Amino acid sequence: MKETKYNNLILVPTDFTKQAETAIQHGALIAKQSGYSLLLIHVLDGKSKSKIKKGETSEDELNTKLEAAVKGIKASSGIEAAYKVVPGDIFSSIGNVAEEEKANLIVMGTHGVKGMQHVLGAFALKVITSAPVPTIVVQDKPGVLEGYKTIIYPVDESKENKHKLIHTINLAKVFGSTVHLLPRKHTDSAFIKGTTLNMGYSRKNLEKHGIKVVEVNADEYNSNSHESVMHYASLQNSGLVVIRSHKEKSVKEYLVGPDSVKIINNVSGTAVMCVNPIENLFKVQSAVMLGSK
Repeated sequence: MKETKYNNLILVPTDFTKQAETAIQHGALIAKQSGYSLLLIHVLDGKSKSKIKKGETSEDELNTKLEAAVKGIKASSGIEAAYKVVPGDIFSSIGNVAEEEKANLIVMGTHGVKGMQHVLGAFALKVITSAPVPTIVVQDKPGVLEGYKTIIYPVDESKENKHKLIHTINLAKVFGSTVHLLPRKHTDSAFIKGTTLNMGYSRKNLEKHGIKVVEVNADEYNSNSHESVMHYASLQNSGLVVIRSHKEKSVKEYLVGPDSVKIINNVSGTAVMCVNPIENLFKVQSAVMLGSK
C-alpha cells in the first residue's frame, strides 16, 4: 500500500459560532506547537444558500469574515493560515476536503446533542466517522486553552485499540503530555488478558517516545462507561480524551457507540479525539504521524 504524503495541515470547519471559534483556537495552538498550517473551511450547503437567497448574508460577506479570521490567526499565532468556501454538505464535504488537501487532522466544534446549527452533536458523528483522519471535537469550554497536558486514553481488549495510539503519541510529544491509561474492567479471563496486553503495548510505545505514563487501577476507575471515563478525566483536569470508532461486521461504515457519543458531548466540555481504524496500520503509521514529512 502506497503511503499518503500529508501536508502538515490542520483543517477546521467554521460556521462562525462560538464553538467554531473554540475549534479554531485549538487548531491554531496545535498548528503552532507542531509547525503546521491551518485551513478554515466553510461549507456552502443548502441552509447557507437559503440565507444568501433571502438576503440574510452573501458570499462576499462570508469571504470577508473568513479573511478576517485568517488575519487574526496569523497575527495572534504566527502560523500560516488560509480559508476555503466549498459547496456541498457537511457530511461529505469536510472529509472530502481533508482528503483532497491531505490534512493530518480535523478540529471542529459541536453544540452538543441539541440544536440545528451547521455542525452539531449527532450530526457531527457523521463527519467523524467519514473522516479520513482523526477528528478532535471541541465545545465552547470557557477559559484559556493551554494545550493537552493530560490525555486520557481508555484501553480495552480489542486489536483496534492500537489504532489510536499513533495519534496519541503525536499529540503527547507536541504538548509534553502525560497519558493516563484507563483500562476496561472485566471478569472474563480472555478479556482481562487482551486488556492487559494492550495496556503493556500502549505503555511500552508511549515510554519509547519519552512520554510519561500513568496506569490507572481498573478497580478504582475504568473505561466501562462514559460516566467513569469523564469522571476520571474531570478529576485529572484533562485536556483531551482519545476514543475510536468501530466497524460492525455487517456494516461498511464506521460507527460510534452510545457511550462514545456521550463522551464526545460530555457536560464538562472536554475535547475528544475520535480515531477511525486504519487499514494496514503498520504500513501507513509513519505517514499519519504529526510532523512526518
